[in-house]
Amino acid sequence: AAQSMNPSWVLSQLPPGFKIMARETRVLPDNRGTVEHLVISDGISAISVFSSQQGAPPPPPRPMSQIGAMRAYGRIIGTTRVTVVGEAPEATIRMIGDGVKPIAGSADAASGVDATHP
Repeated sequence: AAQSMNPSWVLSQLPPGFKIMARETRVLPDNRGTVEHLVISDGISAISVFSSQQGAPPPPPRPMSQIGAMRAYGRIIGTTRVTVVGEAPEATIRMIGDGVKPIAGSADAASGVDATHP
């Protein structure tokens, strides 16, 4: 079930015309962590941004993947895996993913570790 929780990260940059349409947080089964899901759109395409927070740092993701028109970009910030998925140009997906920043006071902000961008 979705919960209303304080977000642990923000998008510091969005492509022109894109706005946040929805945001929710879910608890993973067996209390293995949480997943935040954000949907942004320019009215034509929708892009999902997921962040999953777990106890130990997750293994590094593949930076950019593509299947047909769908692209996915991932990075690690502290113990949070960020994944951006959508039918948009690679530069747009990467801009959104690189713009994910931990909110001051969160565990990942305190760690200062970004495994994708050393």
